Amino acid sequence: MKCLEDNATAWTSITPIADEVAKLQPITDRIKAAYKKQTEENTVGYTSNKDIALENMETLAYALAIKVKAYARKAGDMVLFNAVNFSMTDLNHGPEKEQITHCQIIADSATANLASLAAYGVTAPEIAALQTAINTAEPLTATRDAVMGEHVESTSELSKDFKAARAIFITLDELVEALTPAAFQEFENTYFATRRVNDHRGGGG
Repeated sequence: MKCLEDNATAWTSITPIADEVAKLQPITDRIKAAYKKQTEENTVGYTSNKDIALENMETLAYALAIKVKAYARKAGDMVLFNAVNFSMTDLNHGPEKEQITHCQIIADSATANLASLAAYGVTAPEIAALQTAINTAEPLTATRDAVMGEHVESTSELSKDFKAARAIFITLDELVEALTPAAFQEFENTYFATRRVNDHRGGGG
């Protein structure tokens, strides 16, 4: 496209060529915009932030769970014991939504039994810290998934745009060869040299 833009004087007065370039311009603009967006919204950053938040949440949840479990066993409350009976492996494996749910169960169980847990070192600020960690991890996971979904959709649209651009360039190849005036032979040579390079790279123009 840059070759066409740099040599506009060679083809703007040739209507068949100008019509195809006009069709091509919005397609190349969309391709450039999609690449820019994918670069700016790299999912690696979202995944890293999400992983840190999940690890912090799970560490706090496990530290709280073992205290609640100790109380539940001594009190003979096996319903409570089973509710919070998660190992660290249980907490950091499985689907992320499930990990968050397990940590929320621990926070809720501790809150419901806070009055009985003082002797086991459980405090309201400790539970609040876990709840904050849960509230932090949940939207980060959703954001990462949303960005990944947008990238999949964007890739699908890019494929359609590349296909449309290739079809236009096939027509342009024929038009440039047939209609370029002799005075603009240098433009024609540059155009086809650029096309050969881009076709080799898979760029389509």
